[in-house]
Amino acid sequence: MNIAVMSDSHDHIWNLRKALAVIRAENCGRIIHCGDFVAPFMFKELEKAGIPVHCVFGNNDGDKALLTQFALQSNGLITLDSLVGEMDMDGFKIAFTHEWIVAEGLAAAGKHHLVCFGHSHQYLEKQIGDTLVLNPGDIMGKDDAPGFCIMDTVTRHIRQLPFHNYSKSLITLMETLHFKAPWTASVKTATVLGCTVLLGLMGAGLFGIPGGDPVFRPVRDLPMIVFPPCILFGSMLFMIRGYELTKNAVYVKRLLWRTTIYLPGLTSVEINPAAMSTSFRTFGNGGLFSICGAFSNRSLGNYRAYATNPENSVVLRFKNRVVVVTPHDPERFVSDIHQLNLIQLKEAMK
Repeated sequence: MNIAVMSDSHDHIWNLRKALAVIRAENCGRIIHCGDFVAPFMFKELEKAGIPVHCVFGNNDGDKALLTQFALQSNGLITLDSLVGEMDMDGFKIAFTHEWIVAEGLAAAGKHHLVCFGHSHQYLEKQIGDTLVLNPGDIMGKDDAPGFCIMDTVTRHIRQLPFHNYSKSLITLMETLHFKAPWTASVKTATVLGCTVLLGLMGAGLFGIPGGDPVFRPVRDLPMIVFPPCILFGSMLFMIRGYELTKNAVYVKRLLWRTTIYLPGLTSVEINPAAMSTSFRTFGNGGLFSICGAFSNRSLGNYRAYATNPENSVVLRFKNRVVVVTPHDPERFVSDIHQLNLIQLKEAMK
């Protein structure tokens, strides 16, 4: 199960709404809030999400009586503890609190797999014995970009999801967001070796290979003259020079054109460096200028890849298809897609 961990919203209802939209899109089954909601109306926003919330008081939560009343009136959606809260997710034990001094003590006791806290407004992951201590940063955005975390309780993989400062361009939707497509070492090696072999074959065909019947020599040499440049320049045309992100589509920049991946119908987006592992190619290019085409593996099934560095893989899941792209900054790419989806939601509600 995916669980969201957040803290220190400090009445910033706009950032909380952004976070909750992402959390719903990621199909999170629980939300942990490590305190400092401040005003009780923040509980109303959490309740609207329809996802069970487990939370504790922070040092700035002044009206504890009204916060408690709102939690009790949430039809069981909000579970509010005072100093320390606990959860057991199929044997994965979690504790959460607001202050570091309490979190440190909980971790030192070694009774939980994960201990979450807030208060500092700073993202932190720290291992204490067998316990991972996590501060998800803040929803408020006091010092750094606001954000929160999502954890998969099965794989125990944690993703930090900051909100990047694109508010003006996202609201006006006048700016296209650009991402580079750096080549991994395997693509560089495959391209150099492929070009060397293909140009070598073409040279052999042009300048002739000694021996053989002179009558049949053109038949032998013609394929070496024609096919290598066709393969070379054909692959070059489909190379990936970068990505462009707008509210409706991801554009894969080729040498002379763009391939369009329309975003309406997107059900989830996630970073997965191992997404393309153990894949076999059913059609396309396996490394000459790019890794693109139709692929398949056990985890994704059949999918299309527009990649240059599989370690930066971002998996875009639609109802009837899966697409993998590899932008230079996967975290920002995913965050930007989430924020652009928020704009679409707002437009649809008008």
